[in-house]
Amino acid sequence: MRTAPNGTSNESGAAALVARDVRLTYPNGVRALDGASISVAPGEFLAIIGPNGSGKSSFLRVLAGLQPADSGQVLLEGDAVSALEARERARRVALVPQTLDVLPGYSVEDFVLMGRYSHLSGWRLYTRHDYEVARECLKRVDAAEFSTRGMNEMSGGERQRALVARALAQEARTVLLDEPTSALDLSHQLLVYRLIHEMHRGAGRTIVVVTHDLNLASQFAQRLALMQRGRMVSEGAPADVLRREVLEKVYGSELAYGMFERTIAGGSRPWVLPWARPETSDT
Repeated sequence: MRTAPNGTSNESGAAALVARDVRLTYPNGVRALDGASISVAPGEFLAIIGPNGSGKSSFLRVLAGLQPADSGQVLLEGDAVSALEARERARRVALVPQTLDVLPGYSVEDFVLMGRYSHLSGWRLYTRHDYEVARECLKRVDAAEFSTRGMNEMSGGERQRALVARALAQEARTVLLDEPTSALDLSHQLLVYRLIHEMHRGAGRTIVVVTHDLNLASQFAQRLALMQRGRMVSEGAPADVLRREVLEKVYGSELAYGMFERTIAGGSRPWVLPWARPETSDT
């Protein structure tokens, strides 16, 4: 029996999510992924970091089964994600995108309720329980007061919280999040990451989050994967990845390093900040 990082067991021993040598080139000739590979254990919290254009968001869409790759393999709980029927895939994996491609003309509550569709059988209507789950998820992301408003009446940050609430309502075993705090203020950034931490620690869900925020990733994730030019260039614990000799090759030398003395995930963790070094003068 294999034990996941949060202490839960996995009888089959299979990874929750595996990508092997994934390659993707868009019709405009841009190569987004160039042999990206990763293996995520059941119940693990992985953060994928990297500069703009490194392929992080494209990789997440391939992992979710929403973007077919040119080559390579993606397995979700041992099954090819491309072979799963949409409803079954939604039972297993939830995706929180950065933005909505098409803003739906629904109320916030109805939008979050859509996360329950994979739990419906046939043409069954939403039940009282489904509504209760949706409303509870809106409370958890501090968005209950917006429940009757239209999604097109929400600010970017408010919509982002609704997207997180919908993923919570979906109750999938694996949750993928693409820059979930990019439009949020500081207090709501922490709120969302605490919810993600709760999904991971409390509910035993497998978490993969794409983020530019190295410090939130360091505080909450168990493992980091650093992407550059469509492939992983470094993987490991935050203390192994957020080091000068690793990051300078990707982000340059204008960085400052330090340590959080205590974090919610336990123990000390590194922090990294951009540092505009003052020019020195010999005079």
